Amino acid sequence: MDGTLITPSFTSLYGQTEINPLHPAHLTGCDIGNTRPSIICNLYRAKVEEAVRLIRPDWTITFDGSVYGPRDWQPLTGDEAEELHDMIDTIDLDAIVAAATR
Repeated sequence: MDGTLITPSFTSLYGQTEINPLHPAHLTGCDIGNTRPSIICNLYRAKVEEAVRLIRPDWTITFDGSVYGPRDWQPLTGDEAEELHDMIDTIDLDAIVAAATR
């Protein structure tokens, strides 16, 4: 992976760090049964990365939720962190779970 580790969990960009923020049970808040958890994680990660890249286009979210960026990265401002939190909070998990079960 090229770049500098910014944080091991994207949730620390706007709030308290969550361990394994891309775990399906954590995402859905329940046991997801017979769905495809890796698809759920990948789809959600892509949506999170999309939100992050609207604010910081050169940052990347890895499959474990870590954030990497350029060596000269700067922390998010308070307004950027709030905007990112709002964007991530509006990701439609129900739609992601539905897409994973097709």
